[in-house]
Amino acid sequence: AMKILDPNLKDGIHQWRDGKRIVKEGAKSCLEGTTTLAGRAVTLDTCVRNFAKFNVCSLGEAIKCA
Repeated sequence: AMKILDPNLKDGIHQWRDGKRIVKEGAKSCLEGTTTLAGRAVTLDTCVRNFAKFNVCSLGEAIKCA
């Protein structure tokens, strides 16, 4: 997997692919000099909580789905 998918990657400018660079700020990564999203990294617990929130199910049900 590409390092940009690592939620622990430090903020800053990183090499991406095809000689392009990305700017990572928090969970958002954009191609350098643009607002084009290059990726996003979230932890599993955040995904499960969002799943429960958006699907109006209990956290326990969301955990079973994960």
